[in-house]
Amino acid sequence: MVWVLAAALAAGITGDLRVAVCAFFLLVGFLRRSGTSRIEGFCLVVTGLLFSLYGWFSIAGFRMDVQRVLSAGCGWNERSRLEGWVSRFPYYRYGGLAFEFRTRVDGVECTVLVQTKEFVIGYGDSLSVRGAWKKRAAGSRDEYTGRLLGMGVCGEFRAAAGGVDRLKGMGGSWIAREVLFPCHDRIRRELSRSLGSRTGIPIGLLLGETGYLDRRAKDAFRALGVTHLLALSGWNLSLVAGALVAFLRLLRKRSSGAVLAALVLYVAVVGFIVSLYRALVMAMVLIVASIFKRPLDPVRALAHAFLIVVLVFPNTFFSVAFQLSFMATLAVMLCVRILRPPASKTIAARLIFSIRSSLVVSLAAQLFVTPIILHYFGRMSLLSPIATLVFVLPIAFVLIYSGLAVLVSIVVPVAGAVFFAGLDRVATLFQASLVASAEKVPGTLSFVAPDVWVYYGGLALVVLARGRRWPKIGGVLALVLSFVIAVLRK
Repeated sequence: MVWVLAAALAAGITGDLRVAVCAFFLLVGFLRRSGTSRIEGFCLVVTGLLFSLYGWFSIAGFRMDVQRVLSAGCGWNERSRLEGWVSRFPYYRYGGLAFEFRTRVDGVECTVLVQTKEFVIGYGDSLSVRGAWKKRAAGSRDEYTGRLLGMGVCGEFRAAAGGVDRLKGMGGSWIAREVLFPCHDRIRRELSRSLGSRTGIPIGLLLGETGYLDRRAKDAFRALGVTHLLALSGWNLSLVAGALVAFLRLLRKRSSGAVLAALVLYVAVVGFIVSLYRALVMAMVLIVASIFKRPLDPVRALAHAFLIVVLVFPNTFFSVAFQLSFMATLAVMLCVRILRPPASKTIAARLIFSIRSSLVVSLAAQLFVTPIILHYFGRMSLLSPIATLVFVLPIAFVLIYSGLAVLVSIVVPVAGAVFFAGLDRVATLFQASLVASAEKVPGTLSFVAPDVWVYYGGLALVVLARGRRWPKIGGVLALVLSFVIAVLRK
């Protein structure tokens, strides 16, 4: 049923008839298999329609706010002034800070993205910002509007030098302002102070702030196709949960509640990142189901996460981070269903199975996200599955070591200096190996984006074939046909 409601919500958000048709077929299939009564079927149909209307009205109103702000911004030739408060955690970007700013434009309350050279800004600060609106390029109105939708803001504002003044009063949640953001800022300052210019990878892995990465490291991640390992998602949460479970086992204790509380605290300290919220909701669904002894399929848990996140934040449906995270996680969950451990319990058999399953999962994730990557970026790396297999363990080690070094430095500052010295060496070696590997492989290649519907239709045939030959052949042909259609359209 959750897939029906998710499809209905997506149909309302996109306003696409093809999504509505998919939702209809999902509904018919569910009603036929579940044996529901007429009253239950009627309630499900009404609920689906309400979800669809909710999505449509939410996005329609947000689109009107975006267009209103863009029209107002493009009509101003002189520098403007905005007054409001910082509504999300500021992060480092382009030699300064970027933050979401809750303000009023032409009498309408909205959220804009502000970029400034000022560094001493915290969540909830009331500010007066002087600057100018970022102008969209000629002929890119739809693309620019779509990017703003995905970011959840109505426009971008560049603050002038010295153009940020503090006002009286504070905004936002007291807990986020007085507890969570100070913890976030303390972690960032500890890493920056101890590592200096080599702080990019540890901060990117712990807090998701990639603005500290230097150009060579960014190009290396992109050339090898392992940028997804730098993005905060379920992989980061699984490492945090695994480290906590290992610590509890040393104490001979087990507590699902402690793991859940640790994940919630970590996500709250990091701040709003779409892919991380998706992973947290999915983890909460699975952990709560295990606490109450209710078996729950991971794919269904992913559908619950999709439904909850999009209901609370409808604009995240257009976020490339959310789309990539959802499709990659779906690929992993489907692979987990079909992978079977080896009958032999020898170390060699387990090692071969681990390498083979990791490669299969990486290839499946690459297949699922290929249309999205090509649609937004037009380029991709063919070495991504192999590079992921090579660098996943080093990145996991750097992430865990970074978190441990920060914790030790806060509790025992003298011992923290030793840990940070080791982290400095580890981060330097990892970045050097990453850059050296990227220099020896071909860079990203340009491809035409395939027809999305034909591509995912063929992928669905391959997934649902279950060993039957002709559906698999039809699915592969559909994958090839999706690229052919895109080339002919060009």
